[in-house]
Amino acid sequence: MRRSRLPRRPVAMPTRAPGGAQCRPGRSRRWPVVAIVVFSAFFLAVAAVLPARGAEFLSGDTPRVPVSGIIDDDVYMSGTDAFIEGTVTGDALVASRDLVVSGTVERSLIAAGQNISVTGQIGHAARVAAQEVRIEGQVEGDVLVAGAEVIIERGASVGGDLIVTAGTLTVRGTVGGDVRGNATEVLLDGAIGGDTRLEATELTLGPAAQLAGDLRYTSAGEANIDAQATVNGTTEREESGRDVGGAASSIADRNLLEWGRLVAALFSGLILVLILPRAVRGAAESARRRLGPALLLGVAMAFMIPIVSVIMLVTIIGFPIGSIMLVTFVIILYLSQVFVGTAIGRWILPDSWGDQGRGYNLLAMALGVVILGALRFLPIPGISFLVAGLTAVIGLGAVLLTLRRRTGALLPTPGSVATGPGPGYY
Repeated sequence: MRRSRLPRRPVAMPTRAPGGAQCRPGRSRRWPVVAIVVFSAFFLAVAAVLPARGAEFLSGDTPRVPVSGIIDDDVYMSGTDAFIEGTVTGDALVASRDLVVSGTVERSLIAAGQNISVTGQIGHAARVAAQEVRIEGQVEGDVLVAGAEVIIERGASVGGDLIVTAGTLTVRGTVGGDVRGNATEVLLDGAIGGDTRLEATELTLGPAAQLAGDLRYTSAGEANIDAQATVNGTTEREESGRDVGGAASSIADRNLLEWGRLVAALFSGLILVLILPRAVRGAAESARRRLGPALLLGVAMAFMIPIVSVIMLVTIIGFPIGSIMLVTFVIILYLSQVFVGTAIGRWILPDSWGDQGRGYNLLAMALGVVILGALRFLPIPGISFLVAGLTAVIGLGAVLLTLRRRTGALLPTPGSVATGPGPGYY
């Protein structure tokens, strides 16, 4: 579908609020989102973010590209169980619980879910995040993957580099480039054409391991290397710990933490959108259309709520309420990345795709959360904290604005007396 370049219709933006005050949404509300989109276009190689002309959008419980099907462009899929059995000539961007790629994606695969299996062919790169990622087919380019369990089966091949953050990594197939990353347990029992640089608690080289380059690893103990395994380059081990190789270890720890946050956020968003679609959509629209008030209200409440909660905790009568308030506050702060991510995704994706459905909002959530995660990976001191902080306060403010709109609760919305619309704004 062609993405419209015309200005968005002001469906939910009345010209006047109750009481006659003029409502003029400022252009300045969009500049943070524009900056995020520019970076994500660089980080995800442009095609992963902006819909291509004529792209296909598939949603529902079981979105599918059938065996005989050919999509002569990019495809965007969202649902519970997704299948690519035919051919996609462009990129495939998928947000689903389970994904099976048994067909061909001629360009890149970008996917997030619980279980991802690739038994077919990917013509370029694969960037995936899931609880379990299993590759049994061929990926011509790089594989960037985060998951609890990552498996490259025997007979599978990765033409480029394998960059991974995982709980368990198993490589029985062939990797043409380097293998780099972090994992708790690593088994290398296949052919690796480049260098291998890993940080692992336990590293094992099986009898079929053939490493053409160097093996450099960080671990508390020596690697278990089978007598039949071959390493053509040098083998170097570095003691794990912050006192040795502090800078490299800190970077590795930071990357591992950010990958873990990204995967957890995607899972949380998947559950929220499936169970509470209207709540997620409402908070996302508050963050998207009322960014300024959401930010200011979020900052104010981020200070006020903990103080009020602590005061109530020291009293016998207020202890239960204070406890509930504090726990709810922490949960909302964590889930803010889902609300803000969905807002970013809804801003990027065309409204003509049907912005009320679960499929649309699953795709929007996944796209936005990945963009926020990409920003936290920037090698700038304090960037992760800054992004997380802004996301938290904007999300908190958006949730409170949504509650105020739906319940009529009296919340100190910045500027609400002079220009802010009342509960009937949306």
